[in-house]
Amino acid sequence: MIPILYPSTETSFSDHGLGPLSDTISCTVTEERNGSFELVMTYPLDGNHYSEISDRCIIMAIPSPYRTAQPFRIYQIEAPLNGIVTIHARHVAYDLSGMPLEPFSTTGSAQTIMNAFASHAPQGTTAPFTFSSNITGSADLDVEVPSSIRQVLGGQEGSLLDLFHGEFLWDRFNCSLLSARGTNSGVRIAYGKNMTDFLMTRDMTVLATGVYPFWKSDSDYVEITGKILRVLSTNYEYIIPLDMSSEFDTKPTSIELYQAAQTYVSEHNLTVPQVTFDVSFVDLASTDEYAGISDLEQVDLCDTVTVSFPAYEVTATAKVVGIETNVLTERYNKVTVGTVRANIADTIAGLETSGTTSSGGGGTSFSFPVGSVVVTSTNTNPGTDLGGSWSLVDKEFKSQSRTATVTRNNTNLSALSVTALYEGHNITFIGSMTTRVNMSNTNLEMLTQTLSNNGASALPSALPFTGYCDSAHAICLMDIGTDGRVRTLDVVVRGNSTSVSSGNTFEWTVTCPCLYTAMQDSFCDKFYWKRTA
Repeated sequence: MIPILYPSTETSFSDHGLGPLSDTISCTVTEERNGSFELVMTYPLDGNHYSEISDRCIIMAIPSPYRTAQPFRIYQIEAPLNGIVTIHARHVAYDLSGMPLEPFSTTGSAQTIMNAFASHAPQGTTAPFTFSSNITGSADLDVEVPSSIRQVLGGQEGSLLDLFHGEFLWDRFNCSLLSARGTNSGVRIAYGKNMTDFLMTRDMTVLATGVYPFWKSDSDYVEITGKILRVLSTNYEYIIPLDMSSEFDTKPTSIELYQAAQTYVSEHNLTVPQVTFDVSFVDLASTDEYAGISDLEQVDLCDTVTVSFPAYEVTATAKVVGIETNVLTERYNKVTVGTVRANIADTIAGLETSGTTSSGGGGTSFSFPVGSVVVTSTNTNPGTDLGGSWSLVDKEFKSQSRTATVTRNNTNLSALSVTALYEGHNITFIGSMTTRVNMSNTNLEMLTQTLSNNGASALPSALPFTGYCDSAHAICLMDIGTDGRVRTLDVVVRGNSTSVSSGNTFEWTVTCPCLYTAMQDSFCDKFYWKRTA
């Protein structure tokens, strides 16, 4: 679909608002189970309706191929030199972070508690949202200090999500807490059938070999006999202090504390690595061949699917916990199956959401034969936890933009700015330089840099590129050396002139591929390890 722009005050979305953003270059929506729900769009500066895009405007876009368009409120606009603007927006449900509730306590079902929001909103505030839940059972909610509705829903200890669990469904200005949002229609994502890409990540950062539980009041303190509850036998120790003070209204016995700690360990899977699958696949439901049974092949967030990849001995049934949708093509870019640690509006911390895949504890068992590849978020050899011998075989830069650390040649330049963009194995430098000298075909050094400060110890080879000067109707042939030095090689000017006078500004862009062995760890967030023995 073509995204549609609306003013910030729109709530009905019954027409085309300010108009369709027909010149959209790219638009993706990413949603996680009980987590983030965001849109990222790139749009040209001269695009249709660009002048009407402003703070807090709303963009309507589909969140998946199988749901109607949802409103996303703009919260950040990035406007670089190249005129391609990046727009960041969040689902309007994030507005609940700015809608407060007074302190209150109540008992009842999830629906009963949600119904109480209206009567506990401070006078003069409004919340144009409706709330519903199909979860049965009763619980006590105690909001001790002023809190936003979003915090009470799922952003703090004792929230509705904490009390009732379940899965949130956001539909425009409607919020539903459901016992199960998705379905299991038997969809199978398999190598040789519909799978086009596969990445299994096994995360050991949550593993602990033991906990040190304690209870403390102003005047008393309790530990368990032996102090440490050991939960995993390994060749290393990682013990977590565990404050159980909020679990008891009165002083517990050592045995009661021990039993509560055991329950905590079993519920939080401290001995089980988190396993996730990032899967790309052909959406068979949208193909002509499956037109007659398309409903049986549809996959959306929180649905249960089976992933099969024999090379890694993987056959696992788990929930879809993340989706990334290409709004323009109305197809998925990526589907994540497995376990995630999600947050709501960056305020939910520590609420674990997990699929049924695991490496123990009654889930599906995963082994890592020689030749297997795992991904870690830091340069930490996984052999300690997984056994065997592993070799680092690749890295990827963390996607980000930052000001490059460079030193201009003050003899030749009066001004210089350089931005570095990081993606995969590439660093893209975007520069703007104002000359202090006349530019001709003379070899001139423009800037120097310590490449390691910008993400790589060296470049594999020198790269030629071109700078442009609109004011002088000129181009400048340049290159960047393996050490990151930038120099000019030649100047071409429209007409008969052979040089460009000082004071003119050249703009340039050069993309530098990097060998993973030269990439700095602190700039990377994916490290690929291959089992060798």
